[in-house]
Amino acid sequence: MNVGARLCALSTGADIVVSGPVLRDPEVSALLADAGRGLLARADASALRGIGSAPFDFWRITG
Repeated sequence: MNVGARLCALSTGADIVVSGPVLRDPEVSALLADAGRGLLARADASALRGIGSAPFDFWRITG
């Protein structure tokens, strides 16, 4: 299943939606830790078509 495509559909256009593994990537973590960038990651969850009925955890990154 293409989780990335499913997550893109959840974006409001004012955020970037990423999965847990992407959020935990060292380079992504470093970007979020840099206070000067003003980025914020907020946890969210939603069912994803084709992934199962349980809510899928993801993060919305805004700046």
